[in-house]
Amino acid sequence: MKKKYLLLKKNSDNHQILFLLGTLYLQEKKFIESISQLLKAVELNKNDPHTLMNLGIAYKENKQFDLAEKYLKLSLDLDPSNANTNNNLGNLFLSVKKYNLALEFFQKAIQYSPNNSSFLINLSDCYFQMLRINEAIELLTKIPRDDNLHILAQEKLLNIFFTIKNYKKCILIGENLLDKLNTQSKSILFKLIQSYLAVGQFKQPERLLSFFEKNSHDEKFYRALILLEQCKYDDSKKVFEDLCSDKNYEHLCHHNLGLVNLRTYNLNAAIYHFKSALQIEPNFFESRIQLGLCQLSLCNFSEGWNNYLAYQFDPVYKKKMVNFSNQITNVGLKKNIFIHLDQGIGDQIFFARFLNYLDPKNKYFCFVNKKLLPLFKTSFSNKNIEFFIEEDLSKCEKNEKIYLGGNLAQSFFHSKDSRWAVKKYLSLDKKFSTKKTNAIGLSWFSNNQVTGKKRSVSLENLISKLKLKADHFINLQYGDFSDEIKEVCDQHKVKFINISDTDNFHDIESLAKLILISKEIYTIDNTTAHLAGALGAKVNVLLSNNSESYTWYWSENQNNQSFWYPNTNLLKANRDEKIEDIFL
Repeated sequence: MKKKYLLLKKNSDNHQILFLLGTLYLQEKKFIESISQLLKAVELNKNDPHTLMNLGIAYKENKQFDLAEKYLKLSLDLDPSNANTNNNLGNLFLSVKKYNLALEFFQKAIQYSPNNSSFLINLSDCYFQMLRINEAIELLTKIPRDDNLHILAQEKLLNIFFTIKNYKKCILIGENLLDKLNTQSKSILFKLIQSYLAVGQFKQPERLLSFFEKNSHDEKFYRALILLEQCKYDDSKKVFEDLCSDKNYEHLCHHNLGLVNLRTYNLNAAIYHFKSALQIEPNFFESRIQLGLCQLSLCNFSEGWNNYLAYQFDPVYKKKMVNFSNQITNVGLKKNIFIHLDQGIGDQIFFARFLNYLDPKNKYFCFVNKKLLPLFKTSFSNKNIEFFIEEDLSKCEKNEKIYLGGNLAQSFFHSKDSRWAVKKYLSLDKKFSTKKTNAIGLSWFSNNQVTGKKRSVSLENLISKLKLKADHFINLQYGDFSDEIKEVCDQHKVKFINISDTDNFHDIESLAKLILISKEIYTIDNTTAHLAGALGAKVNVLLSNNSESYTWYWSENQNNQSFWYPNTNLLKANRDEKIEDIFL
């Protein structure tokens, strides 16, 4: 290489030689030298688009973005249909987060070179940064298996699915990549292990640990994660404490020590570790969320709501809210205020309580899950609130501020005051008959990808404990469990009033009716628990021993009663105890 430089430098007054010399420096990432040679080449020939393009690239790599834009655009003026120049302008604007401009130039690059996989990947990166997730995924899946960039595209797909918490897709792609690469790719291994743990699988992560060097910090850290998810808290705690001195893992170890203490209900210790993680990585929003959950559980609402609302930084959430900025539209003396009762259906039911305390002088537009729309319209018919489905959020003007459920709580709820503990704030339309029966309502399963397995309980075990109290039951479970119900009925000689008559998943009003005709209800921590509590029904919520790590809602008032839903009893398993053991 040195000989090449010497030969080229002998003819350094030649435009082509200066261009080649500057390009060699660029390839070797010697950007200052590259800029120097390419500037000389431009002085000799101001109308060569390739020289101008490479000079723009060199300035971009040297983080001189204004000059990079200047020379790339000069190159494009000379050759507007050059796909590479358009692509490099896209990369420039992507690096400075001007996503709309990046999108424009990437699309032009693909227009001039439709089958260029590199351009497709760059456009996908742009879509991903803009949280246009589906479009990013679609582009990456277009790259064929025999393409040289197919594996890179698959790695980017893995990253997208991991970011949006689609762990099942992560597992499929990650395992396939490991087979293809036949190498120890740490990034792929890390995502695979965490994806398996997120869906409650432990054998596969154990297998993947063999890819790490024995007793390395990598191997120890991920073994500790497995122990944590297996509820072996003392063992995992010791490893995380030992690894805290490793700068590569320090903030992650503090975060996971926070989880260990949260799941063993040592909330003050958990708060210490989440704060320690945030001191090292202030933008680690997962630690902020967990810190908020701990503070809310301890009734520290002034700090808790603010930290809890950090979930807005989660890409999964931002994807829904990307169109909105932070101004409120004023109309006359009144305000039009837009509210999104966000997150899942259970969260929306919970935060709906705060709608009763809105200032009646204002006009409110509230966006909720379409399943809740009829119930909410009935329950808040005397309020100055119009309800819409969440899909209508996209129709809002871009200058409208969208208040979240957490924002309402932050505005109204600052201390543990009994006035918030209302026994009932949702009601059914009068057309529904809610005459009580002697049957017990049951809900036993959560399909939550991450926590559902730990929340759920076997229907057979539940019936075996409750059949002494009743021989008639009501199915409050969403989804089709008719075969399981029939099997349990035959085995234990009990009856279900309804098995498949009502679509509990889509028809929330009919589910509410079934709740209200039940003598009492036994449910795990799921949507049914919130709905029954908000309707004022007599509810028993079955909680796992580390339920605090999943939700802070079930804080106690007294005598195992829920603070938020006074008619709700909390039946919580002790440490190392299964949910079914609560009845023993």
